[in-house]
Amino acid sequence: MPTSMHPQAKFDPIPPDLDLHTLVERTPNFEWVLRISTAQIQGLGPQEFEKLVQLQVIQGGKPLVIEKWNDVLPQWLFSGEWLEKTYDKKRTCDCFPRNRAVANTGAEENVRDITGQTEIPMTMGHYMRAMKQLTNQWTPSNYRDERRQRLYLKDIDCPPSGTSIFKRSSLRTYSI
Repeated sequence: MPTSMHPQAKFDPIPPDLDLHTLVERTPNFEWVLRISTAQIQGLGPQEFEKLVQLQVIQGGKPLVIEKWNDVLPQWLFSGEWLEKTYDKKRTCDCFPRNRAVANTGAEENVRDITGQTEIPMTMGHYMRAMKQLTNQWTPSNYRDERRQRLYLKDIDCPPSGTSIFKRSSLRTYSI
């Protein structure tokens, strides 16, 4: 738990009716992220793409969004439905990182309940079902309601089936 010596910032939700274009245009230290399509990457070739990543991401410290990436991946594999179905209630799977300081069975991750400031162990299927319910609860009039649950899961590894698809992908020669 945070102490008064180590206070934490309060979670402030993003309004669902946020005008992103106006915000970026009117805020001096905001700028649009660089975007590149998979077709543009293939047109550049590996060396030029490596140079772009080096300049933009590594040296510049800025994100690079690759658009249409999902178009070159199998839809049956890279979907919320597949993830929920495949890793619904399994107790052992290779879908999560094993190198955690905290003991982990491999099937459940600690999902952060931001509102309750607790960790909730959930399988991927449980988390995906919760997201369907939680994301549909917000409106411009209730998004600041502190009684509503907000869950956060981060930094999970790609399942082995997804990793093998990436390795065979036509873009695999690029260091993305």
